[in-house]
Amino acid sequence: MTHHSLEPVHFSWVDIMACTYCRHYIIVGTHAAREFCQNRESPFYDPSSPDYTGTDLTTMQALSGCEKLLFNGNKILPGVFKSVPQDSRLRKLPLLEVVVGYSAEMDLSTTETVAELTRKQQAQYDKLLKILKTVDGQISTEELAKRMQSNR
Repeated sequence: MTHHSLEPVHFSWVDIMACTYCRHYIIVGTHAAREFCQNRESPFYDPSSPDYTGTDLTTMQALSGCEKLLFNGNKILPGVFKSVPQDSRLRKLPLLEVVVGYSAEMDLSTTETVAELTRKQQAQYDKLLKILKTVDGQISTEELAKRMQSNR
């Protein structure tokens, strides 16, 4: 049996967004491609959006997902799933189908909500913009990572 650690792991915000695991969430474009929800039955559907793209979801919408989520079969590592918000649609799916190597002994619970994680994501984005403004957009990846980790 393969052991998958429940220790916290580094991940991208997109890794814990419910819509990332939905067949309706499609990458559109080639240069600067982005994801859009193409489900007209979603409560997030925006009829003013172009048909070829779909609805551009907010961070909060993508983190939470909706009742129309159609699981795409991509599994999540347990350490990453532990960071999925408690009120995410992903947590309503059968864990055996969603989590790599899932067993009933795993504690995958969390107390964080979509709203809390959305605030954290926004704070991280604001910090990134502040750093980029102070260096006029010219910074090495290593220096950017160091500044993002600091409490300044």
